[in-house]
Amino acid sequence: MDDHNSLIEAFTEMAPRYEKVVDSELRLFWGWSYDQFVTQILSQTPLKENDRILDIATGTGVIPMRILKTGDHNHSIHGLDITYAMLKHAKLRFSRAGFEQTPKFTCASAMEMPYRSQVYDTVLCGLATHHMDVPSLLSESYRVLKPGGQLSITDVGGSPLWRIPVIRFFVSTIAFVYFLFKENLDRAWAEATAVPNLRTSERWASALKGQGFEEITIKVLTSRFSWIPEPLAIRANKPWRDNK
Repeated sequence: MDDHNSLIEAFTEMAPRYEKVVDSELRLFWGWSYDQFVTQILSQTPLKENDRILDIATGTGVIPMRILKTGDHNHSIHGLDITYAMLKHAKLRFSRAGFEQTPKFTCASAMEMPYRSQVYDTVLCGLATHHMDVPSLLSESYRVLKPGGQLSITDVGGSPLWRIPVIRFFVSTIAFVYFLFKENLDRAWAEATAVPNLRTSERWASALKGQGFEEITIKVLTSRFSWIPEPLAIRANKPWRDNK
């Protein structure tokens, strides 16, 4: 089964009910609501007047809508997602909300962003890095950020034990079975194959440094169950002087 196509199929099917599904799963695993999650990622991401913002894996546009609802600053927002159906629902949400200013949505991979270099002040990514090749994501995020720009990520972390092949296989199998019965085959495959991408805070720090990021902060957040790795709140800056 192709991981890329499975991911798109899974989220295409989920698009009409995406926010409800995410809210339910966050409450189950972390004891958070989706609204609390969005509050968390934005609270760790200071925005300035006239910032150009890119929301990676924007889904149905929940994060861009929250930013625009604050009305505090004149931001230019772009939303990127690999699933066209998600972006259709994002555009519909903004159309119904009647915003004068709406984000520009692009259907493309975060590992090959169709943007010029050094154009964004802030790059955000919530609940999606486990479905991506992290080195490619970080490299592209670094490229499109302006010098001094910030990267802000919130996602589930990983346990050091999960790097042991037999344990990783066991966790992947549990994920596959759970989502197969809860959702469908495509979602089960997407989540099971995402397990190897989950990283500890130490591995995140190493990956970020390896791509040239500085001022790295990684905060371990609380989750409902001790047996589920805690979510991580990650921030890093592109240096003003690009040494790459």
